[in-house]
Amino acid sequence: MTLPSLTYYYNHKNDLAGIHVHLEFENLLHRSGFKDLNEIKEVLKDHHHNQNAKNDY
Repeated sequence: MTLPSLTYYYNHKNDLAGIHVHLEFENLLHRSGFKDLNEIKEVLKDHHHNQNAKNDY
């Protein structure tokens, strides 16, 4: 599944658990994708934090 935006990720992150996702930059038509590298990094950091928290239990 390709994530359409950072907002979508945060709105559906619990539903996305266990699903492999694809991150991509916004295309020229601006229909979907992450606006910049900082948004992609934010998802990666949040996912890493979630994985570490899950492993602590």
